[in-house]
Amino acid sequence: MPQYPLWKADALTAALRYGFRMRTAPALLVAALVVGTLAGCVPDDEPVRPAPSPTSSPIFESDEEALAAAVEAYGAYLAVSDSVLNDGGQAPERLLAVATEDLYQKAAEGFESFATKGWRGTGSTTFDSSVLQSYFSDAVPGEQIIAIYVCVDLSGVDVVDGDGASVVSPSRVNRSPYEVGFTAVEAGDPSLLVSSDAPWDGDDFCVG
Repeated sequence: MPQYPLWKADALTAALRYGFRMRTAPALLVAALVVGTLAGCVPDDEPVRPAPSPTSSPIFESDEEALAAAVEAYGAYLAVSDSVLNDGGQAPERLLAVATEDLYQKAAEGFESFATKGWRGTGSTTFDSSVLQSYFSDAVPGEQIIAIYVCVDLSGVDVVDGDGASVVSPSRVNRSPYEVGFTAVEAGDPSLLVSSDAPWDGDDFCVG
């Protein structure tokens, strides 16, 4: 099984995940999209749209296959993330081979911060305890098809400055729960791209 998790998203995600010694840290920006339907706002004669019908057979025949594919895709994604950060944030476009454009754009901010500060990563992250959260067999490219929970382990990772001194706080939490989302590359293709990667704010299932 591939092993990994890391620091994509943005400079703040990197700071939170690695516990960098910063004098100040920007506030975490959380965007929540709430869609509500108010009674009486839709005319009585509004046409009812039929539910979309499946256009092809499921990409994966079972939850087990879906989970295995997600674990493989996440491992590939984190391997590339590790490589970029170990290179000091250089050539971040490599991530486009394993992540969606939206996730890449967020990650690029963190990579740019690494390059500006002269930091580089060492080692690699690992993940374990992968559990399938959801699998939508009829999802189309661009929509989330799979979501999983994983435990991220950073015990083998360090971040150093230009002088080779660690910028990681001794109080960093090395194991944390994460929720990871995936989209299909194209209809009928079992290849997956990582579309989201964020700390799980529910019960910490990585303790112990």
